[in-house]
Amino acid sequence: MPISISKIINMTTSEDVTIEKLAEVVLMDQTLTSRVLRLANSVMYARRQKTGTVTEAVIRLGSSQLRNLAASASVLDAVFPKKSFPGFDWKEMWNHSVTCAVASQCAYSTITGAIRNTDESAFIAGLLHDVGKMVIAYALPMKFAEIVAKCCADDWDMNMSEKKFLATDHATVGAKLATEWQLPEKLQIGINYHHNPEAAPEEIEIARAVCAGNLLAKRLSKCYIFGQNWDVSLDQVGEAAQLSKPDVARVVSDTREGLMRCSEIISWGDNLPVPKKMAA
Repeated sequence: MPISISKIINMTTSEDVTIEKLAEVVLMDQTLTSRVLRLANSVMYARRQKTGTVTEAVIRLGSSQLRNLAASASVLDAVFPKKSFPGFDWKEMWNHSVTCAVASQCAYSTITGAIRNTDESAFIAGLLHDVGKMVIAYALPMKFAEIVAKCCADDWDMNMSEKKFLATDHATVGAKLATEWQLPEKLQIGINYHHNPEAAPEEIEIARAVCAGNLLAKRLSKCYIFGQNWDVSLDQVGEAAQLSKPDVARVVSDTREGLMRCSEIISWGDNLPVPKKMAA
């Protein structure tokens, strides 16, 4: 497990992290420091006077936003592949992952009735829900290319194609990685059961939240597989989260608001490899 992710995960799942500790972690990573300062001085947060210190930037952003930013940076840098594949758009995959993270956190807050931003576990689980796809792309690039080609040619979803070529799927692979990395059990469950939350042995709320977050992200973001179109209804989101229509409407509204605050994070995906065209 990359050291950066280990530190960030521990930081994001701890309830007693102080501003000072957060700034300390940021200062240890030059790239993260640059990103934090850039976000703190962005249109969303900028004040009359620009900030040039990490501590001030941390205070300006707030602990929740900083935790999410730091987790996003570590995941993007350490986990996302640097190789392009025909028919697969990593930039849109990043957009989908961040959107799922925001939507999962909003859904989790609504499901549990917790005060928003008091627990970033759902954000991290949503951010990592498709990490199994990245593992497959890294470890078995030729198989990954076959999986994507099948999805493009026959409009299969990734799960079905993965099971055809690998006899497993990205949720299972991602959960194995989360276990190997010794991530908190809550995160393991969110990743493992994001397509089948009702099968979760415990912590079913986070499984439902990530499932709903994934569906809402598909509704709000572009498909990252060429030739496919996602058609997800809000009724499906509500069914996954076991929420009423008014609650789903609130989750959608909160997610849109959260994405505005994450626009800088989403833009990091612009540097991901350009997808190759599919062979005729």
